[in-house]
Amino acid sequence: MPTPSPLGLPPGFWEEYRKRIEPDLAQLRHHLFPLEAGKTHLRDGENDWTHFWIARFRRVIRNYETILDAMNQGDLR
Repeated sequence: MPTPSPLGLPPGFWEEYRKRIEPDLAQLRHHLFPLEAGKTHLRDGENDWTHFWIARFRRVIRNYETILDAMNQGDLR
């Protein structure tokens, strides 16, 4: 049984949300690729932030994919 939308969400909220996160998801993947491939490193002086940002990008990508999967299965309406 699909989970009902929380009260107060306008009709079409999830479809509009999909339109916003799909391009964001593509951009996150685009930025993640050179970090994972070792082509880009993010450094601040002696601190290397590359692993931090790889983990962050992966987590956000996973969250967006989970939302999209739920939408595709009809769990979010």
